[in-house]
Amino acid sequence: LAAELLCLRQFAHFARRHRRYLFIFAGIYSRSLLGWRRGRAARFGFCFLQLVDDLLDGDRPSAGEPAERVETLLRDLETGRFGEDELSRLARAFFAELEGAGAPGENPRAIAVELCRTMLLDRRRVRERRLLSGLELERQLQRTFSLSVDILMIAARAELRARDCPQLISLLGWCSTMRDLEEDLARGLVNLPREALDGGIAAVLAWLELARERARCDLERAEE
Repeated sequence: LAAELLCLRQFAHFARRHRRYLFIFAGIYSRSLLGWRRGRAARFGFCFLQLVDDLLDGDRPSAGEPAERVETLLRDLETGRFGEDELSRLARAFFAELEGAGAPGENPRAIAVELCRTMLLDRRRVRERRLLSGLELERQLQRTFSLSVDILMIAARAELRARDCPQLISLLGWCSTMRDLEEDLARGLVNLPREALDGGIAAVLAWLELARERARCDLERAEE
């Protein structure tokens, strides 16, 4: 019950920041009505991972450097020790629900930890003012959303994985980049390739158009 109330509190925070989280809330909780206990992993997992993302993005206040807070949490996760703050309590609840989930040979906890480590790389990019090449940027987005989709499918007790629809992963990366481009740039996260930036405004516009065309093709293939 404490974890459920904590999730509702987190969704209230998310929705105050952007109304799209109301749609996510409705989707997750309406699906949970078909099996409340089975839906715990999805509810707890989304709130935990979104809170990690918000901390690293600076959308949630942090007493110290957010990356250090998340790195401490990941060490706790690997040793099985949990604190009593909200992030740790969500992590404990989520990891408990992952027990026994996944296909044979899969390690859902390791996937969740790796996703957090991948998100940490974006925080380091901001702190170091690091630009990525087109290939590096593509790999970062691919890893982020492959891990995200895999942990979602595991939490939902589904058989599908990111590898079953690679075009969807590319689309998620494109949508995230375009949706948050101005906001990301304002906080120092540059999701434009270094080569395009070096070429000036014309090169950036050309890259954006190429990315949109590629997304259109990915959408057609994903629908098939």
